[in-house]
Amino acid sequence: MKRKISAAAAWYWVLAVLPLLVTAAAYPFFPEIIPAHYNLAGEVDRYGSKAELFILPAIVLILSPVFWGLSGLARKPVGGQKLPPEEQKARNGKVIAVTRLALLAVFNALNLVMLASAWTDAQAGAGRMSWDLYRIAAVILSVMEIVLGNLLPKCRPNSVAGVRTPWTLESEEVWYRTHRMGGFWMVGGGILSLAACPFLPGIWSMGACLAVLVLVSIVTTAYSWWISRRVSRR
Repeated sequence: MKRKISAAAAWYWVLAVLPLLVTAAAYPFFPEIIPAHYNLAGEVDRYGSKAELFILPAIVLILSPVFWGLSGLARKPVGGQKLPPEEQKARNGKVIAVTRLALLAVFNALNLVMLASAWTDAQAGAGRMSWDLYRIAAVILSVMEIVLGNLLPKCRPNSVAGVRTPWTLESEEVWYRTHRMGGFWMVGGGILSLAACPFLPGIWSMGACLAVLVLVSIVTTAYSWWISRRVSRR
């Protein structure tokens, strides 16, 4: 009996190859030499062949099977969990599917932005960014942070994904409380960095986005330790 491919799986592989197809369609319209790298001030510091446009699509193609395999592992329950394996898989299935699609959507958005920016900069010949790529990337990452923050509380104990600290893996209660609070902080951090993007130029907007993400990670890890101590004292 043939196994049916779900709509989420089909969309996943469409998004995996879409950057390559879009880049191949746009390729003939680019000049042979394009801006290939920018410094922190947004100035072009290296020019290269337009064949470099395929670097990001190639990375996406390589990483897509890896992400698919890791998400399959994330369906497996960790040791000591009470739920049977099949139920554990079902409870994590939707979270995994949405996370995979969101991740590939980010890569597709970045590819479109990079193509548009490279074409505009090549036409302008001004020697610097026509688009503020750092700010655009910060906006995309902030939105991704909000999406993942909404998914985090729905993530069940598993062997790969989520806030996997020694304390969350020891206790289901610590796992659930950490992910609920961590999701709240991640959404708040994403909204904060998104709101800051219009007011922070260039690399500063990206720096703020990454700083918020690191801070949320540290606070969430510390919270998992703190809540585990409270649970163990009962």
